[in-house]
Amino acid sequence: MLVAPPGTGKTVIACALIAQRRVPTAVIVRTRELAAQWHDRLTRFLDVLPGTKAKPTHVVDIISAVALGRKDTDASFLEKYGHVIVDECHGVAAPGLTAALSKLNIRYWTGLTATPYRSDGLDRLITMLLGPIRHTIAPQRTTRREYHPHLTEFTHEILGPVDMTEIYNALAADAARNALVLASPISFKGNIIQRIGRVTRGETNATATVHDFNDYNCPPLATMFKRRQRVIKNEGFDIIPVTGTPDTPLPLSPADVSAPRTAGS
Repeated sequence: MLVAPPGTGKTVIACALIAQRRVPTAVIVRTRELAAQWHDRLTRFLDVLPGTKAKPTHVVDIISAVALGRKDTDASFLEKYGHVIVDECHGVAAPGLTAALSKLNIRYWTGLTATPYRSDGLDRLITMLLGPIRHTIAPQRTTRREYHPHLTEFTHEILGPVDMTEIYNALAADAARNALVLASPISFKGNIIQRIGRVTRGETNATATVHDFNDYNCPPLATMFKRRQRVIKNEGFDIIPVTGTPDTPLPLSPADVSAPRTAGS
């Protein structure tokens, strides 16, 4: 398994493995966007026009992880390949996909991911299916990264157990909060790194900027914000206070809301 940040060229590295191993290869992807990316890289670097499950070439074929995970799918056709690559392999622990892949006898397995862990705690299942982490590429941060948290006034009355679906629905209906951006809160480390990877992918000299909402009046969302802030800070982002007016810093926490400001603060 190869672990590397988004945008570091995992697909290109995997193309080199395909060329080196010189055996029929199946590439398992989770989304159409990834399938398109693989199609581009295979055509550009290996001069190979990949096939699909419906129209295989048995040289290099791109297979949908969603289709493999269905109960009525027979995944035994993958045993015709000597090499199976699972892109974004942190999703391999999904029940349907696990059942499909665990029965196969494949000579070479390769997993690619930026986040080799799962919110459901099934991290070991990834390595059980694909093997251990063989190499990790450390992030190369060549540009400034800025994290801008925005305080909101969103609140939601919680009566009894926390119902996150109910809170998300209330968030979506809050026109004032979502005037510019509809932001759905997340807190799992893997999801956060994947999301900010869309911003830092292919970093140039421009500053990479992430904006976030701190819904401090709603305790479950405030807790999620604190988790996001820790992860994003660890990813090399500088926390930048967002201003409400040109001269007034916007508070970052409930304590800052009530704390009186003094000259020079």
